[in-house]
Amino acid sequence: MVSVFGGTTVPTKYQAVVLAASAAYGIPAAILAAQINAESSFNPNAVSPDGAIGISQFLPSTAKSVGLNPHDPIASITAQAKLMAYYKKQYGTWEKALYAYHDGPGKVDSPGPAGIAYAKTILTASGTASGSTDVPDTGTDQTVSTDPLTNTESLIGRFTDSAAWIRVGYYLLGVALVLAGVIFLMPKSAIPSVRGLG
Repeated sequence: MVSVFGGTTVPTKYQAVVLAASAAYGIPAAILAAQINAESSFNPNAVSPDGAIGISQFLPSTAKSVGLNPHDPIASITAQAKLMAYYKKQYGTWEKALYAYHDGPGKVDSPGPAGIAYAKTILTASGTASGSTDVPDTGTDQTVSTDPLTNTESLIGRFTDSAAWIRVGYYLLGVALVLAGVIFLMPKSAIPSVRGLG
């Protein structure tokens, strides 16, 4: 089976956030994950030579203009998904949306070599064809078939930003409850003892 994140390995602590942002704004999780990997390798403290900050590499002026703390990875991933959804709507393809994100909206029709390489890297990692307007085929990965957020995709346009944050919270709460249940049901013999470690 193909992962919902395509060819990108997403750190566990960011998986639910990427999935929630993907569902809230209609950007494929594989594209979002590959883009974050290309921007910062999932490092929320990354700073580029151009001064872009955080996991999604927002310039301080851009972050300030939208009231974003670029050091907050959850807010940054959500803002990145929202911006990519806007660019996709404006320019029609994921490839052009990536050009806009990397080189700026003024360079969509004439991206530089770095912008072209950036888009190609992300589209390849996500399994999306160049110029595609479609969501990549992710098979039937466990997250895709059981994720309750994907059942609301037809309603995505009706959600406000605050509703998206509430959904992220509910999703993270659900993940925490599932993990707590697994630990509770785990046989005591499978839980390592801390005796004798000191």
